[in-house]
Amino acid sequence: MKKRKRNKSEVLTSELLSDLSLSTLGLVLIIFVVYSIIFNSNVPYRKVAELKDEIEKFEFKTKNFQDKIFKLTGQNQQLKSEKDELTKKLINTEQRIRRIKQKSRYTGYYTGSYQGKLLDKCNEKKYSVITGSQSISYFQDADIMVYSVNVKDYGTMAFKYKGSLNGNVFTGSPIEYSRGEEITSCNEKLEIQVEFNGDSLRFEGDFGTQVLRKFE
Repeated sequence: MKKRKRNKSEVLTSELLSDLSLSTLGLVLIIFVVYSIIFNSNVPYRKVAELKDEIEKFEFKTKNFQDKIFKLTGQNQQLKSEKDELTKKLINTEQRIRRIKQKSRYTGYYTGSYQGKLLDKCNEKKYSVITGSQSISYFQDADIMVYSVNVKDYGTMAFKYKGSLNGNVFTGSPIEYSRGEEITSCNEKLEIQVEFNGDSLRFEGDFGTQVLRKFE
């Protein structure tokens, strides 16, 4: 079949429509591209804003945490200083307690049984054996010792000594003396020497070494 020849007017109209279609399609493509660019570009900006907000929150928390650490560090230093001061006081106190204990370690009341000689008119060859109880009270701080003998039917005889402690041995001279009606000492000026040994003491009596135990 033969093609019909189009006139110039038809050709021009067709070209115009073709150009218009191409222009419209291009505009749509341009709008789509621009919209895509704008839409897609907003996503990272939002993410950046969110990250920035999170960073600011984290920095705020970090600052608060650092402030707490600073305060705790200051408190820790203060507590350390107080601990050091208390440690020094404790050491001084312990030293004083040790000195007090050392100075009063023998202080106490010692008791034991007694066996001695009751001389007839202070004659060493004429005597009666008497028994009873005896005690020593010692005050180490004052270097004072009180020695007492109690015998049934004879009464009590007591000496107060003033002396000094050398190591664990006390040596003293009598400064006071008292006695019952039926008992007396033939040598009121006789010194005493006592050796301390833990919770006991010993000294020489009429019949050898006398041992007294510390009363707790």
